[in-house]
Amino acid sequence: MTFPLYRKRILSAGLSAAALALVGCQNGPISDYDTSPVDTNPASVQMTTDVLKVDLPATRNGLTAVDKRAVEHFVSRYEDVGRGELIVTSPAGGANAQQALKSVADIRRIAHSRGVEYDQVSVRTYDADGVAAAPMMLAFKRYEAIAPDCPLLSQIDMSDVANNAELSTIGCAVNANLAAMIADPADLRGDREITATDTTRSDDKTQRYQAGDAIESASSVNATLGQ
Repeated sequence: MTFPLYRKRILSAGLSAAALALVGCQNGPISDYDTSPVDTNPASVQMTTDVLKVDLPATRNGLTAVDKRAVEHFVSRYEDVGRGELIVTSPAGGANAQQALKSVADIRRIAHSRGVEYDQVSVRTYDADGVAAAPMMLAFKRYEAIAPDCPLLSQIDMSDVANNAELSTIGCAVNANLAAMIADPADLRGDREITATDTTRSDDKTQRYQAGDAIESASSVNATLGQ
């Protein structure tokens, strides 16, 4: 039995569609996958420790202005990305014991002025063994983003399309950039709650627009007028 040419084409198309449907049934719907090829080279997160050393010579009366600025910057960093307690380790048994006590009080005061509660500061001591200028140490833990190790594109054979699979580098550059730019690497863990959006400014503009008022800012008006 012979078929006209157009019927052969229809029959061939039908068989091809059936084969694709069979393959689709074997793999399952795309919505069943929990990951995508972009997750092949993810950025990772690890815990690290930031440390600030403050020298305390016995001839010095507590923290200097430079020391206080360094402590302020360190405490601000702790407030932004720190995890757990702000640890202050003070020397004991050294010639600068009195300077150390005064410096601890100064550090507590600086931290509290930056919004750190007193119970978030853990003060510890170590044996200075008589050292006249034993330093004071401040430390806190934070998360650090680790970029994936992306292979060079020159190491990959772009012409190899035998299995039609994704390249081993897929998503690597995107995730490396994400690891470099993210403000708080802890967000890569997904364990921080998303806070509510402040819509005060947009709500005000909407209300003014509905009332027929001008909603352009003074700066945009001046820019239009060339001022």
